[in-house]
Amino acid sequence: MLLKAAFPLDILCNEANYDIQFGNVSRPTHKNTTWDQARFEVCAHKWADVSEAGYGAAVLNDCKYGYDVQDSVIRLTLLKSGIFPNPDADQGEHTFTYSLLPHKGDFRTGRVIQEAYDLNCPLISTEIKGDGVLSCSFLEIENENILADTVKCSEDGDGLIVRFYESYGMRTNTHVSLPMTEGAQISECNCMEEETNKVPSENGRIALTFKPYEIKTIKIQL
Repeated sequence: MLLKAAFPLDILCNEANYDIQFGNVSRPTHKNTTWDQARFEVCAHKWADVSEAGYGAAVLNDCKYGYDVQDSVIRLTLLKSGIFPNPDADQGEHTFTYSLLPHKGDFRTGRVIQEAYDLNCPLISTEIKGDGVLSCSFLEIENENILADTVKCSEDGDGLIVRFYESYGMRTNTHVSLPMTEGAQISECNCMEEETNKVPSENGRIALTFKPYEIKTIKIQL
């Protein structure tokens, strides 16, 4: 048995866009060929979107990864009770969130990616006890299509890793402000965190250039 949530929409489109790690992909919304018929579901992360000129809608979710779009009906798989290899799969109580987001333009103009991140990574406030008030930003990115996906300690324990990616499929020159790391040594790395070149920093501000869907990793050594 398969449980899906369906959203019938009045949107004319031949392709739907789906979120994947560090980017997005397009898939047809019709079954004109046997290849299309075989692709009965698309694996996606945080959202799926259908758009026409000037208008669209997306279905966002926080933990479900199976979508299918036929014409302009978006369906999200909620429960999948397969019995192999786990005979007890999906049994028990499930808690999850999904949301319908109507928007102007396509998924870029409608800020679907940003709304999906807000759903999956909500802002959490913490009360600081004492006389002082803490209010600060670790980083700020000049362009909305450049996203900071990962902030973590480096594998060698010698710094902080920040991984960015371009999400709209467009070449972009941007600046990133890192006010809390002024005076630190900043280097660009590959995905194995091996340093490739130094990144000049001026008052905690660096310049980065991205190709479409490019991933960039920087290492900050305080």
